[in-house]
Order: sequence, then structure tokens, then C-alpha cells
Amino acid sequence: MYNQLSFFPSARLFRRAHLALACLGLTMLFACTHQTRQKPPPKLFHQIRLLDTKNADFDFYDLRGKVVLVDVFASHCMPCQFLVRRWDKLARKHKSQGLRVVGIALEKQVKQVLRPFLMALDIQYPVVVADDSLYKGNTILGPVLTVPRQYLVDGCGKIHKIFQGMVNPQKIEQAVLDLLKQPPQCQKTK
Repeated sequence: MYNQLSFFPSARLFRRAHLALACLGLTMLFACTHQTRQKPPPKLFHQIRLLDTKNADFDFYDLRGKVVLVDVFASHCMPCQFLVRRWDKLARKHKSQGLRVVGIALEKQVKQVLRPFLMALDIQYPVVVADDSLYKGNTILGPVLTVPRQYLVDGCGKIHKIFQGMVNPQKIEQAVLDLLKQPPQCQKTK
């Protein structure tokens, strides 16, 4: 007759094996139901801090009360090159009405590539360089998956619209002009 305990040299080892399996099962159960650490909540728009092309801090807090068009681009992107010039003209034309344009470059070679690119186009608006928090989506802008990409931000720091891919620039300009006509209605924080 087959004895279950004959596989183990002693009943003591059998109990230890059962105990080890029970512990392993409980560990796996708790590991599966344990909540994973959540990402920190996205920062507010005016709390974003990135470095500009000269490696100095650019503080988005200075943009409070202004309508901001944020242009995320890469210098090798042909549609981005066209749009960068267009946004520069738009920024110059409507600066007195409260419009600010900020570029966020997805570039690793700032000195060799980005600076000459901006100088060649004579871009006057500030351009900052994306960092890991932006690439990972740990800001209010979320993960940047494609370029060109524009965010239209109101004076309170709320993202009003997002334009992704090659969108008709006139549509974006019209959204900017419409937002410039609206006074910001900021909710007071408690």
C-alpha cells in the first residue's frame, strides 16, 4: 500500500514542506493584492521647471495670468520647423494681448543641434529642454508621444486644448485668439 509519508523521510519534514508551501501561497496572494505605489500626482502647469538652452532654470510660474501656447517639437521634425516659425510670428503679434509661446524641445544635443537650429530660425520666444519627468509623463502635460504637439493653456494654468500631430495652424491660431478674448476664471484653492 502506498503511504503518503513514505516520500518524506519523516513526518516532521512533511509538516515543514506543507508550512513552506502555505507561506509561499500566502506571500503570492498578498503580492497580487498589494497595491502598487502610485505615481505622484501631476504637477500644476505653473509648477513645471525645466532648463533653457543655456542650462538656466525657466520658471513657468512667471507665466501666470497669460495665455500660453506650449509647442513641443524636435529639430529634425519638418512640420515642427514650419510651426516653430509660425508660432514665433504669432507670439510677436499678440504679445501685448497677453500671449506667450514657450517651446519644449525633445533634444539631447542642446549645444550641437538645438542652439544652432534656434539661431538659424531667429526664434524669440523661450525654448526649454525636455527632461525625464516630461518624457515619463510626470507633469500636467502627460506623456508626450508625438511631435508636433501643442498645448493651449489659460491664465489659470489649466490646459484648454491639446493639438497632436500636424493640425492646421489656422485652427490653433483661432483657438489662441478665442482664448485671448476670454478672461481667466480661476478657481480659488482651499
